[in-house]
Amino acid sequence: MIPLAWALRSGGHDVLVASTGEVVERAAQAGLPAVEAAPGLDVMRFFETTMRENERFGDFASLRELSVEDPRRAMELVARVFAALGDRLTEGMLAAAQGWRPDLVVFEQMDSAGPFIAAKLGIPAVQHNFGLARGTDELALYAKYTDAYDRHGVTRPTEADAIIDIATEGLGTPQIGWPMRYVAYNAGGVLPGWLLATRERPRVCVTLGTAVGLMSVGALGQIVEAAKEIDAEFIFALGDSDVAELGELPENVRLVEWIPLNALLEHCDAIVHHGGSGSTFTSLAAGVPQLLLPHSADQFDNATLVRDAGIGLWLEDTTVDASHLTKLLEDKEIRAACERLRAENAARPLPSELVSKLVALVS
Repeated sequence: MIPLAWALRSGGHDVLVASTGEVVERAAQAGLPAVEAAPGLDVMRFFETTMRENERFGDFASLRELSVEDPRRAMELVARVFAALGDRLTEGMLAAAQGWRPDLVVFEQMDSAGPFIAAKLGIPAVQHNFGLARGTDELALYAKYTDAYDRHGVTRPTEADAIIDIATEGLGTPQIGWPMRYVAYNAGGVLPGWLLATRERPRVCVTLGTAVGLMSVGALGQIVEAAKEIDAEFIFALGDSDVAELGELPENVRLVEWIPLNALLEHCDAIVHHGGSGSTFTSLAAGVPQLLLPHSADQFDNATLVRDAGIGLWLEDTTVDASHLTKLLEDKEIRAACERLRAENAARPLPSELVSKLVALVS
């Protein structure tokens, strides 16, 4: 959402980011004013405690299976958990909003606090989608489980005043609301000299998102073994994660701590990643073939659509080997599909082009 926030700022408008924890820190690092709605809140611990202590979440452990067998039931479980988080943020957000007096609220599609603030203050609310999930009826579902409406005597909204959608047509998803180009924001960073230097062999980025430290590095081990058979350079962009169990790395595997993903992909020919929406869309915008190794949340949906759109591979339970990485680098049909979707994304309206539409909602 930072590119849209900066488009508004560049258009002469004021923007305030309200959230908690790392989100507030990231917004501040991006040069945006931000307010902490729940000081000291540990979001992951809140999720764990909420699911453990509330019988409404008793079958949350089977969410992955439910997503296939009963998608609506799975969506309700997700809505309850995120509505509980949003409800925890509402009072802090409301206090900030009543002092700051916004004219418009833009909220990401899984946030239940933003729509409440808009309803309480009687101002427009715009849903900002962040990936492939369409969710046109999610607002009513989240509002159903957000208790703040009852506490404040506010009528629950059934839909947003507008929806901003970043998914391109080539992904096979229905277009809803206002289309917007996906502009990657991966923060800043000093690029190493070797990244910009002339190279003579293909380069593959390998990243498993910010949760790599919480999961097995087994897949990384498979990629290391496969890399030994391929004449390509592999950039393991894993942050400060402990990957000591990978052992000694071959000469064509380079371990780096932090390079902004969009800047790194400008100099890569393929990417292996976990299937998060940010990595998926940043890769799409760069026109880079993708190999997805999903492990939670919406990553399986992203993997399915990437595979079906022909812009990459999802191996499901198959072990990664050299043949998969070679296909990723050499398959002409995958590369052509990547270029087609890259062009589709580039042709969509820029965040700056939506500013006038947002202003019109206020006026």
